[in-house]
Amino acid sequence: NKSEGYGCISYSNGGSYEGLWVNDYADGIGIEIFCDSSYYHGEFINGVKNGYGFTYLTDGSIYSGEYKNNIYNGYGIFQFTDKRIYQGQWTNGKLNGYGEFIWPDGKRYIGYYKDDKKSGFGMYLWTNPYKMFVGFWINGLQGGVGKIVYIKEGERSREKWGIYNNSKREKKL
Repeated sequence: NKSEGYGCISYSNGGSYEGLWVNDYADGIGIEIFCDSSYYHGEFINGVKNGYGFTYLTDGSIYSGEYKNNIYNGYGIFQFTDKRIYQGQWTNGKLNGYGEFIWPDGKRYIGYYKDDKKSGFGMYLWTNPYKMFVGFWINGLQGGVGKIVYIKEGERSREKWGIYNNSKREKKL
C-alpha cells in the first residue's frame, strides 16, 4: 500500500508536506512546511527537492531558483531581509559562477564567484563617490590586474591601473 496521487502528511516534528506522491515519495509539485514555519514550494523527485522552487525562510529571506538534491544548484535569486539581492549561479548551496550582487544603497558587484567569494573577473560599483573597480578577484578581494575608474558628472573619468593584492594597489601600470 503506497501513497500515490495527491495527498498530505504531518510529521511528528511539526512539519508537513502537501502535494503529489509517486511510489510513497513526494514527486512532482508540492509544499513542504518545516517545523520553524519556513517552507518550500516547488518540484520534488523521489522525495528530494529537484528542479525549480521557492523557499521562504522565517527571517523573511526568499530563494527562488533551481535545486538539486535539496540544495540551491543552478540559477537562482536570493533576497536577503536587509534588501540585498544576489542573482546568478549556485553550486552546492554556494555562490559559484557568474552572478550579480546588489546592495540597497546601489552598490553592486557583477562577475564571478567561487565558494561564496568574488573570484575571477568582476566589476564592483560604488555609488558615493561614483567609482568602479574592474579586474580580477581572489578569495573575495581585489587581486591581479585591475583598474579603478573615478567618474564625475560632466568630467572625463580618471583611471588608475595596477596590480592588486588583498584589495590594495601594489604596483602602478
